[in-house]
Amino acid sequence: MGIELSIVAGQCYASSSVNARGEDRHATSESEVELFGLGEEGLTEAVTACLGRRPDRVQIDGLLHGTHGWTPVTTTLRVASASITGVGSEPVELPLADGPRLVATAAHVWSPNGGVVAAEDVQYAIDIPNGQRLTYEHAWGVDTVESSSIEIAEDVKTNTLLALRIDLGVRIVYDAYLSGDVAVLFRDGHEGHRVWGVDVGTIMAAGGRPNGRNFAENVRVRYLAGARVVHAGPGGQVSTVGGPGIRAGADLALIHA
Repeated sequence: MGIELSIVAGQCYASSSVNARGEDRHATSESEVELFGLGEEGLTEAVTACLGRRPDRVQIDGLLHGTHGWTPVTTTLRVASASITGVGSEPVELPLADGPRLVATAAHVWSPNGGVVAAEDVQYAIDIPNGQRLTYEHAWGVDTVESSSIEIAEDVKTNTLLALRIDLGVRIVYDAYLSGDVAVLFRDGHEGHRVWGVDVGTIMAAGGRPNGRNFAENVRVRYLAGARVVHAGPGGQVSTVGGPGIRAGADLALIHA
């Protein structure tokens, strides 16, 4: 199962929510080996600290795993937490004579954004109050911007689109850790055995290397909510009318005649 992120983008903090779930488990890549300090020399030093003697060969995935039935070292990337970090809003007026669009954007920024290479893309679904829905996927750890828009037909110059421009912040924290066995070879034997299989977490602890890294994905979603068309009649009276993607409402508190 890959990682899935679902956001309900409301008109305020109380009506907004985020749900993130899933994990990505894959063979540990070269960049992840370096990230966890388990390059050949680093791994050898950690095994030496664990077993009390310098080995002749160490493997995180190799022939010794197959011949002895040991589990190769893998990286697991999982969601640790997901939260709404803030919601801001401001009223906007857009002349319908210009043919405006209801645009929703989602900007993704990662910190840090290197070292881990996920096997599957992250799946995203964002629901916007005016009926828009952003669904897309992209590689884990990559900064990107996604967008969607609804076109509104041009209208008479006296009509205006009135809405709230919402700025929603979301933060997802991920954990990455290693699991599996490290195959260790002593050519002339060690305590009666030439080959050992040792849990990678045990080796890292003995070598003073933490088995865990944290990453944060910050998502900024911007969209229009509570949109409605404001019409000024010949006598200056104000009313609202509906339209595609428009939710008509009687609250005209934001209109200044």
